[in-house]
Amino acid sequence: MELEFFFKKIFDSMSQTLCLSRKEGVISLIYHRVFEPEIDAQMLCVSPKNFEEQMFYLQRNFEFVKVGELQKIIKEKKIPKRAIVITFDDGYADNFNFALPILKKLKIPATFFVCSGNIDRNEEFWNHQLEQIFFLSARLPGKLDFEFQGKQYVFHTKTQESIINTHNKVHEMIRVQNKENRDKIMNLLFKWSGLVLKTREYYRTLSSDAAPLPCSDSS
Repeated sequence: MELEFFFKKIFDSMSQTLCLSRKEGVISLIYHRVFEPEIDAQMLCVSPKNFEEQMFYLQRNFEFVKVGELQKIIKEKKIPKRAIVITFDDGYADNFNFALPILKKLKIPATFFVCSGNIDRNEEFWNHQLEQIFFLSARLPGKLDFEFQGKQYVFHTKTQESIINTHNKVHEMIRVQNKENRDKIMNLLFKWSGLVLKTREYYRTLSSDAAPLPCSDSS
């Protein structure tokens, strides 16, 4: 009931905004992960149970539209009154294992935007590797001190609060780097932490035999 009230409040507000603006439109709901992780520093996850409850609510109150249909219905001005699109970004393996069965059971269309460069690479996204380093290491050194591109960086990691702060600052630093520089920093961090790089089952990208392709719309 609490979840349904929460969703009703959000989506009624969205629908009201469209009405007040006197514009027809489609609500796009973007998911990343359907999974219960050890840690979710970027707040990307929704549990399978909550995801199914959300889909039940949307199914009762909205009309699902496929991404492939958007151009046509907008051009023809035949947009349903309470239209909504379900999409997934990045293409995590958990999309296939947890989200897709729920979508198929409820016959709900969804579009998966997959990072094609990561398909069939048995490795986690860099941000999850960073989570491993800072939050899953048994014991970190008390200080992180390194030089990168001629600049010296010093971070303290003695307390849980300082570890969280350092993780957030390093995340922002790495986020703007190209892959070559990002890999250099990640290798440095793994060496500093003493943690051995591993790939957890549902943190990797979809494999080519599991991805809901060649048709991106799954229904």
